[in-house]
Amino acid sequence: MRARQGRNGIRQWMRGWLPLLLALSLLGWPASAAAVEPVVGATPTISDTSPAVDQVLTAIPGDWGTATLAYQWSKVSSSGKTTTLTGATSAEYQVQGADVGYRLKVTVTGSKTDYTSTSMTSATTEAVPKGVFTTAPKPTVSGTARVGMTLTADPGTYDPSATLTFKWYRGSSSISKATKATYTATSSDKGKLLKVRVAAARAGYVTVTQDSDPTLAVAAGLTAVTPVISDKTPQVGQTLSITKLDSWTPAPDGFVYQWYRGSTAIEGATSETYQVTVADKSAKLKVSVTGSKADYAPVAKTSSATSAVAAGVFSVKPVPTIAGGATVGQTVTVDEGVWTPTPDTFTYQWYRSGSTISGATARSYSIVSADAGKSLTVKVTAAKAGLTSASATSAAVAVQESIAGELRVATFNISGENNDPSASGDQRVWADRLPVVVSQIKGENPDVVGLQEAYQGTGQYVSLRNALNAAGKAYEISDLAQNASNGTRIMYNTATVTPLAKGAFAYANQVSGKTLRYLAWATFRHNASGKEFFFVTTHLSPDSAAVKVLEWKELIAKVAELNTGNLPVVAVGDFNTSKFMAGAEEMLPAMKAAGFGDVMNQQYQVNPPVSPRAEVVVNGWINSFNDYRRDITPYSYSTNHAKVGNGIDWVFATNSLRVKQWKVVIDFNPATLQINGVIPSDHNMISAVLVL
Repeated sequence: MRARQGRNGIRQWMRGWLPLLLALSLLGWPASAAAVEPVVGATPTISDTSPAVDQVLTAIPGDWGTATLAYQWSKVSSSGKTTTLTGATSAEYQVQGADVGYRLKVTVTGSKTDYTSTSMTSATTEAVPKGVFTTAPKPTVSGTARVGMTLTADPGTYDPSATLTFKWYRGSSSISKATKATYTATSSDKGKLLKVRVAAARAGYVTVTQDSDPTLAVAAGLTAVTPVISDKTPQVGQTLSITKLDSWTPAPDGFVYQWYRGSTAIEGATSETYQVTVADKSAKLKVSVTGSKADYAPVAKTSSATSAVAAGVFSVKPVPTIAGGATVGQTVTVDEGVWTPTPDTFTYQWYRSGSTISGATARSYSIVSADAGKSLTVKVTAAKAGLTSASATSAAVAVQESIAGELRVATFNISGENNDPSASGDQRVWADRLPVVVSQIKGENPDVVGLQEAYQGTGQYVSLRNALNAAGKAYEISDLAQNASNGTRIMYNTATVTPLAKGAFAYANQVSGKTLRYLAWATFRHNASGKEFFFVTTHLSPDSAAVKVLEWKELIAKVAELNTGNLPVVAVGDFNTSKFMAGAEEMLPAMKAAGFGDVMNQQYQVNPPVSPRAEVVVNGWINSFNDYRRDITPYSYSTNHAKVGNGIDWVFATNSLRVKQWKVVIDFNPATLQINGVIPSDHNMISAVLVL
């Protein structure tokens, strides 16, 4: 019964799983119970069984059908140990230097779907021998075998490429540390033969060592001498030079110089000489000299250092002179002379018979009654950065009482107020210039002034008069009528002179379309002496040299016509002519011949003038026309004060009159030669002190 129940159970299980088993059988399951076949391949061979370093070997796999092949190269030691070569997994393999002494083989593995992979290994090659360079040239040496010169080794080109090392020899002895492709011959090499040994190495190759042919015997180089600085205790302003440069052998073709402040090269200091500057003060100086010559190595030598640079001194300290008439009521001015080097500043102290005058510390000094019968001196002290200050004292001048017939005159082109619209830079408007013009006229205190360009359109001469009188003076204009003589006017000091007659004259010769040119005249009585004189002022045409000469001739004729009393003549003005300009050769002698020549006795193209009439000349080396230029250097003889500036503003006076002083009135810094403050006009006032 149990057996029957078992058979029934099996039948039931079969009925439940039969459909599933039928479906699986249609899909090929279960697989064949037969064994899987291996890939069929051949034993590989190697393209060359006597390999060399760097050679590319190729694995020849044989017939593997459609199988996919993989490669692995190995090397076998002499003891039979096999080492897999990392990364050597392609059909080709380049023999490496590390393979020397080993035999090589290759394993080929074939794989294919539904097949078992198969690996086959080739026979081993012969042992890889060391390689030999196919090209190994002999090295050569280039360059001049001379002390200080550099030699260069040329190893040539190795095949295959190699790692090169160098070693230089002096004769048969190696030179310590000389292991580069270049070598600079030293004094130890003098007279010796040099060569270079080149060793070429490459992994797996026999190292090759070769020597160059020896050079010629190494010749001597430049024999340098340490430079010596001319002064070991330098001062600011001093010029240093170098000695012993002629002791080098052989003589170099040239030298290069570099001066040092301490250890720092001084920019631009590359000459054989060096002028010590303020920046060098307290520092030590030295110089490096490099000599060079064709086919020789440059040689540099550095001097020993100087002592610390000291403050400099003025090499030229001229004795100052006092310019101006030393008379009570007059102003004297010191001429500092030309100092070397040029000072940054001057300071002053005036003395009365050796005693300090309190507060008298300006460049100019106005003589007072207490000075009468005494002597005046002035001490000038010069200062410059980096130099020790120095002083010089003038010679003494005796102060005289004022002279009764002393007449002070001036000419001043004050630059018309109508020029204000074009004012710029150092050219200022009249309102700015007026206080300076007033100050200068007050300082000179002239009895009579000839004005030019005192613009009548705005009454510029009136504003000047009013400003002077507001400052405590008592000036008047000889003719206030607006159209009397355009900007050419006479202004006089009512406290010192009295007008007796006056007039104006328009020249017959004029340049068409230009400003009318006038001569203004007046007769005065000098109040202190009671003497009379004839005064003329003018402004000649700048537009035509020919017309200007004709106007000048008219002036001479008009003075002769108007000066009926044959009085002493003073003629001033802007003649628009210097002693070097056309017309001066004719008219300067003509004025003198007419009886009233230049108070400086200037002649055409002669400088300095011969026998000037003026006993004292102040700032005479400066031109009267400044053109609003602050730097006076371009219009002066700043390095030769004996010359007289080529001014166009003149003072003429009767030939027999004594001329105590002639002055170019200008406020400037004598150290910098720059005009101080506001420039009053494009002309400098010219003043003179005459004796009637």
